[in-house]
Amino acid sequence: MRGSGIDGRYSDRFDPNRYADDPPVRVFLVEGVVGDDGLRISERLWHRLLAIASAYERHLLPVLGWSHERRFLNPQQCLGLLDELEFVATQVDDELLDIAIEGLARQARKARGASKNALGFEYS
Repeated sequence: MRGSGIDGRYSDRFDPNRYADDPPVRVFLVEGVVGDDGLRISERLWHRLLAIASAYERHLLPVLGWSHERRFLNPQQCLGLLDELEFVATQVDDELLDIAIEGLARQARKARGASKNALGFEYS
């Protein structure tokens, strides 16, 4: 199991139940598909992703999240997001973050063909 080298005091950080009641950050297609309500990521896992991206001096991810204002990416920015997500995924050994990254990447790939504002982010 990934994260198995973590001391027992911190092993709960890898338990999805710890985040089950967190307020979500919603990632959605602006030109959405009927019935597609987007992706919801635990706010704490979202902040974990942003903090790691910031520590590695990524440019796009850190800008997306510290404000609770709705944010939007255009199709070109979605390509940059995919690059940053791929980079962060190679740097961490965290199954919960991997799941969030996979979901974000899926949404970003769907949004690449949109006209202008393609992908939205909002705190619930």
